[in-house]
Amino acid sequence: MGKKAALLIVLGLIAAFEVAYYVHYGVEPLTEAMKPKISKISLSWGNVTYDFTEIIAEVSVYNPTFITITLKKITFGLYMNNIKMVAGSSERSVSLAGFRETAIRLVGRLNNSRIPEWFISHLENGEQTNVRLSGTVLLDLKIMEAVYSFERTLNITTDMLAGMSTNQSKIFMMGPAELMLKSLTSSWGRISSNEVEINHKVVVYNPNRYPIPITKIEYEVYMNNIRMGGGTSYNPAILGAKSNTIILFTTMLNTTLLDEWWITHIKNGEKTKITIEIYSVIEINGVAYKIRIYELEQTLTTNLLAF
Repeated sequence: MGKKAALLIVLGLIAAFEVAYYVHYGVEPLTEAMKPKISKISLSWGNVTYDFTEIIAEVSVYNPTFITITLKKITFGLYMNNIKMVAGSSERSVSLAGFRETAIRLVGRLNNSRIPEWFISHLENGEQTNVRLSGTVLLDLKIMEAVYSFERTLNITTDMLAGMSTNQSKIFMMGPAELMLKSLTSSWGRISSNEVEINHKVVVYNPNRYPIPITKIEYEVYMNNIRMGGGTSYNPAILGAKSNTIILFTTMLNTTLLDEWWITHIKNGEKTKITIEIYSVIEINGVAYKIRIYELEQTLTTNLLAF
């Protein structure tokens, strides 16, 4: 008997022993060292439409044995603060050659209508999002099928109100009157499915010898040139002569437009330019004067797929 034939007989006996062991004890014959392993996962954005955003997953699977194994299916889900945003799976079976890595491409679709729900959870969680990628690998081992699970997590933190609070004084003219913006403090207010409040506290110093009435505050909020909010806050106040006055007002974000904003954010490389303009209207001797007392421009950057 040749060496090759003897080797084949030994391998056959080993395989038969494993099958008999599995049948008798109901235990999976593969050891941990023999299981195929996901060696690499990379995610990227694909096509972006009005309704959906594609997520492309490149998965590398390593087969640590000399036997070619059939991978029947890979499924994956992407969760953001436990909200399932994406589901995807492989479209065909793949042969995993022994002692090699095999690259598999999967495509999932994110329904853009889920973005407002996620965004609200992000704010309610203190501007933090836990991104979780989890899935399963289904292998055809001829005598049985085996399912293995995998999971990756990522934490995303933002500070969208950065720059919307300042203690730097600013002098501006409103008609014949000189005024000073001494400080601005901003914080998140009420959060609902339709809108989000941003509460502002402004301290204005009136150096003049006469009081000045502020009749209203107007504001505009843009995210990547999409008007997310705007309006007028009617909260009349009197700026006392030679004294500080605290003015409280609220701006609103329209969360129903967030799916539209999302498209621009992804197409812009996960970057958003946030612009907020605040105007004050005062009245002196029956004449109304409107001036921009504050303007913010800042960039919001995320990296949601950086596993």
